[in-house]
Amino acid sequence: MMNRYLQEQKPIQYSRIITLKQDTKDFEFLSRDLEQLCSDVHEAIVRDNLVFKSVGIQFVQEDLSNRTKSRMLKNPTSSLEELKKTALQLLKESLEDQRLLIRRLGVKVSDFSEVAGQVNITRFF
Repeated sequence: MMNRYLQEQKPIQYSRIITLKQDTKDFEFLSRDLEQLCSDVHEAIVRDNLVFKSVGIQFVQEDLSNRTKSRMLKNPTSSLEELKKTALQLLKESLEDQRLLIRRLGVKVSDFSEVAGQVNITRFF
């Protein structure tokens, strides 16, 4: 009998999705929930010592169809502010041509790297 060991792998993405209290396409209403989703996902990123380079949002619409939009950042980050800013931009852009009401809303981050330790310049002298 062979022993098999499971190797721990880095996650492919972190995401969080919620069902809204009411179906809507109102930016102010959606942005409050989106900011909380960003905070929830950010906790996992910080806990696992990761930085991300891709941010995405997801809608489940009233007809149960899905809609997604994502953006690749210039540099990897673990910044909650950058996550919120990008997610809110994606939300605003998506709502410009949104016809159906939104029933569920989600956020995801991906394209991870591990946080590297900072090197002190005096080490090179």
